[in-house]
Amino acid sequence: MGVEKTPLSPGSGNPTNFDTTQTIPNMAGATAAGIFAQEQMDQVRLLASRGSISIRLGAILGGVALIVTSILGFINRFVTFHWVGAILGVYTFGLGCIMILLEGKEGSNQFALLGDFESSLYKYALFVKFVWGRGILYFVAGTLEMAQAGSNPIELLVGIFVMAVGIAFVILGRRSAAKLDELRRKRYSPATLQSEFYTASEGSPSINVTQFQTLLRNLDVEDLEPTEWEAAFFQVEKADRDTITFSEFQRWWDAGQ
Repeated sequence: MGVEKTPLSPGSGNPTNFDTTQTIPNMAGATAAGIFAQEQMDQVRLLASRGSISIRLGAILGGVALIVTSILGFINRFVTFHWVGAILGVYTFGLGCIMILLEGKEGSNQFALLGDFESSLYKYALFVKFVWGRGILYFVAGTLEMAQAGSNPIELLVGIFVMAVGIAFVILGRRSAAKLDELRRKRYSPATLQSEFYTASEGSPSINVTQFQTLLRNLDVEDLEPTEWEAAFFQVEKADRDTITFSEFQRWWDAGQ
């Protein structure tokens, strides 16, 4: 007599049956986030090889972390119908992109669209021209990341890190601005400023952050910390965020008289 076999119901013991509705999107999101993170880390390594960029480097790392956690968090919250968290993820993703755009060296030079967006950002959000202003923006980004973290330790740590970067920007920006204001009260003739500028630039029409440090030291500024030198460089309004021309330097100097 044969034994009657009852067919297995879906998921009642067949190890090959599993729900892929969340696994596949999460894998795709993780792959995209991984590729983006790798591209940005290549940029970070390039920046690190070019000298003292510790403030900017911290902001870029924070921006990369915000983007990666936002992508992964958005996918997870979207498929589980946590709409508020998903919306916050969109905000933190955008803020992470802005952090990289503001502090990265190469972005706006490669893509016209990014350059247009950055120009609009400087035009309509004037506070991002200042180190302390960007610091406030980064602090807000960190608080939003923490607000959506819940019990996720990675998002919590990323939020704390980005907030710390923001606080550092505010403190260093205000401190270096005060010291530079004191410097600009000193009376140097235009000829002296021009001579010292081109001495520091070694004849080049513009100076980078290292040469800017040399220039200020030649003008009797010695008491800035390494990170303050960098923050001081950011204080000068310039067309190219990585170099300063003499006319830009002189305009900034005259504004402090």
